[in-house]
Amino acid sequence: MPNTTRYTPSVRKRPAVPASAARAAPAPPSATDGIDEQARRVRVPYFPLYSEVRRVLPVWNGRRAADFKHMQTAIWNLQGTPDEPKDWTRPDEWIPVRLDGTDREMALAIWEGTDRKVNPRRVYGHWLLATNYDLITPPDSGPITLTKRGQDFVKESGEAEAAVDEGEGLVKLLSIVAERAPAGARDVLVGWADFLKRYSGFRSDSTIRDSLYRRIRNLLERGLISRSASQYSISAAGLTYLQRVGRADEARAPSAQLGGLLTLAAEHRAGVRRELHRILGSMNPYAFEQLVGQLLEAMDYSGVTV
Repeated sequence: MPNTTRYTPSVRKRPAVPASAARAAPAPPSATDGIDEQARRVRVPYFPLYSEVRRVLPVWNGRRAADFKHMQTAIWNLQGTPDEPKDWTRPDEWIPVRLDGTDREMALAIWEGTDRKVNPRRVYGHWLLATNYDLITPPDSGPITLTKRGQDFVKESGEAEAAVDEGEGLVKLLSIVAERAPAGARDVLVGWADFLKRYSGFRSDSTIRDSLYRRIRNLLERGLISRSASQYSISAAGLTYLQRVGRADEARAPSAQLGGLLTLAAEHRAGVRRELHRILGSMNPYAFEQLVGQLLEAMDYSGVTV
């Protein structure tokens, strides 16, 4: 592909996925909102990455649930204010300064036991997922023990993961992306919000956006969907998974006929990419530079210079 010259896009750009300030910190447990538990699906706020859950479950195993809850309360009571925010991004620095006793011990166990991949400040969603889907024993004052489902989840057996996907709306979200691909974040948000109105107690715009952001992030990490600029598409692995897990209601995964159409569409997009790559590779270098500049402007970058 020809070489290009100077591009100086500014950092001002729309987020590819709806996000909210709610991602910044966990919240303490809240009372039930009265939604029928039989109808409820999406229940876990601050939805985590499965890779992080698999790291932290073995750390919790054998430790006292009361110690974890005490650490969570201690951390929550230390939250800052808008005028004096606290930085929680470097656990190696804040754990020994802000915590002591069993709280410090638990936080260090989580941080070091997960190879410094899971921040103890942000494990509330991990805990809710583990308790809501029986990955650990009921959280009383006794020791935490991984259940059979929890062990299967850690081993990536597939069945435990699929159960969480079904319960937390990830199967539905995958179906939304598949049916609307390539789909912009706004298109996905509309379908997701409609689903939450029927099967969740989440109601505020910020909570709906945050729940979408976190689940999209989960599906991206697992390679079930792909993102190009602000457009989302289901991957071949995602389509295979969606056809395998199915659903039991009107939000069912695509039928075999629709699945075949989606497969053809994916193959068509792959062919278009190959042809586009061929055309770009043979373009005049100066025309290519102008094209990239126009593309950056179309993606909402400002101050583009060619």
